[in-house]
Amino acid sequence: MGSADEHRAQGEGAPGVADRTDREVYPPMLEEVDEETLWLRPQTGNRDTGAKSWAQWDGAHWSAVRNPPPGRIRDFEAKSPDDIWTLDGERIARHRDGTHWTTTRLPHETLGLALVATQDVWAVGRRSTGPGTRMSGERYPQPASMHWDGTAWKSVETPRPISIRSARSPWRDSARSSSSTMVRSSRTAPTTTTTVKA
Repeated sequence: MGSADEHRAQGEGAPGVADRTDREVYPPMLEEVDEETLWLRPQTGNRDTGAKSWAQWDGAHWSAVRNPPPGRIRDFEAKSPDDIWTLDGERIARHRDGTHWTTTRLPHETLGLALVATQDVWAVGRRSTGPGTRMSGERYPQPASMHWDGTAWKSVETPRPISIRSARSPWRDSARSSSSTMVRSSRTAPTTTTTVKA
């Protein structure tokens, strides 16, 4: 009997993992479901239907995953066998409650998921509509954040990076031999000085 760690590298003995000669082959990926459970999932190409076998390692044996998620899986996040999320393509998220998969549609094109809890899931990607997406007649995608609250996906405002070296910034830097001091401009109140040791 081997541990789960010993079987992460190649999915040794897993059923249903076979090369296809009629198209480009993608190696399978191991996903951690919980401390003792691993899922070996197939990777799929852009033209792939996603209809391939999934395998599960329970700490002692490999077996087929019952009712694996459909589609082309781009991301896989899990807290337990009863709480699994997958990203299918760019706009479809699916959640498994241990038995069934529930499908939801994301507001924007999505690149990845982050699972905090069953009713607290985040997604990041890009949007093609809204502020900043059209300039001088050209389209420019902007970052997008989305949140699942247990009921629906909602767009969340994405923080904008602020450069402290900007000419319009109220901050200015002064360097010393052993420390760097950041001083707030007198244009704003109150005046605050923070010293960070080098």
